[in-house]
Amino acid sequence: MKPAAIYARFSTELQNEKSTEDQIALCQRYAARHQWIRCSAVRESGSCSNRRIIYLRDIERLVLSGMVEELKDPRLIETYVRSYNGERERLAGNASAVRTRLEAKRDRIESERQRNIDLVIKYVISEDDAKQRIADLKEERLRVEAELAALEEAPVLCLP
Repeated sequence: MKPAAIYARFSTELQNEKSTEDQIALCQRYAARHQWIRCSAVRESGSCSNRRIIYLRDIERLVLSGMVEELKDPRLIETYVRSYNGERERLAGNASAVRTRLEAKRDRIESERQRNIDLVIKYVISEDDAKQRIADLKEERLRVEAELAALEEAPVLCLP
């Protein structure tokens, strides 16, 4: 029988009052089904007479040592890598769509700015009339270019 502990807690005020009891019951059923731990419920829940103190560092040590054993299974590593790559591809697709949208916006702004400059050159509008609009368009284009520069580079994929 492997030693283990159940750590149940309230993480937000939005949780049901029976949340910790439900967490403990779920863990106890799992433990009984796998026959590898004896449960001790947290004292604060009032559902256990066991007053033994369990320290967080001990729980972390047990969890980490269990994870080390479990992660030796190549199937788990392969599953993780597949999930990781899938998420990275999804994020890259989103970033690609954002990049495309920003590039199109930058191009529209620059076209409009260039049209205004051409109108001044052809004396269709006065330089004074176009001056502020051209400056505004340049500032907007620079903002969009800064957003483009801040976008994440293409993701690095893991191989199993």
